Amino acid sequence: MVTTLPYGSWPSPITAELLATGGTQLGAPRLVGEAVWWTEGISAGPVAVPGNETGAADGAEDAQDPVTVLPAPYNARSRVHEYGGASWTVVPGTADEATRRPPLVVFVNFEDQRVHALREGEQPLPLTPVGPEVGSAHGPSLR
Repeated sequence: MVTTLPYGSWPSPITAELLATGGTQLGAPRLVGEAVWWTEGISAGPVAVPGNETGAADGAEDAQDPVTVLPAPYNARSRVHEYGGASWTVVPGTADEATRRPPLVVFVNFEDQRVHALREGEQPLPLTPVGPEVGSAHGPSLR
């Protein structure tokens, strides 16, 4: 059974204390069908892309636990900041039983600054070539 609460009064595992302590940084939320996806900056290290079902699954009252989408050692971060873009996006999959496909995650991997595509259960596929080493970028860069 779904309980409707006034705006801002629903229970959340994200507290003001949790946000103020500087632990995991949350950002870049996206709605993908019935799911919420976001980034998590893990202790100033890799940026993971978890997904979470927003509604109850199979009649359960609680939402499903988040699942980290990017496999290690991938890290969704870009060195390109002046354009105002994000380091990742997701394209919804298809739910039709005959042609079911999971969502497609497209992201910039921090280590090589290449754009990669990933579907659940597969390895990331690079979409862009290897860029030249650029000293001011502290590594490979292709713009």
